[in-house]
Amino acid sequence: CDLPIMEVENLEYVELNNNPYYLLTKGIDKNLSTYTINENTKFIGCAAFYDCVSLNEIAIPSSVISIGDYAFTSCEKLQKVVLGSNIQLKSIGDYAFSDCEL
Repeated sequence: CDLPIMEVENLEYVELNNNPYYLLTKGIDKNLSTYTINENTKFIGCAAFYDCVSLNEIAIPSSVISIGDYAFTSCEKLQKVVLGSNIQLKSIGDYAFSDCEL
């Protein structure tokens, strides 16, 4: 697969449909306590934040329509998820938030 990959603020995105933030694939630094997900993100990929052991709060923008399987699994300190107003979220994958403090 030859899709453009971009790193912004310790997050890795894949560009699709002229949107450089279409798919969030990975939290790069597993030791950060917060990340800022771009407002144009449509999908949070499978295991994107898997084992981000210091993540304690995440804000998911209203543009996100799907959270992949295991997206936040083993984020042991994750206590709070803030959803954007008018969230378009249609699906949350299997075990997306397992092994979290939620």
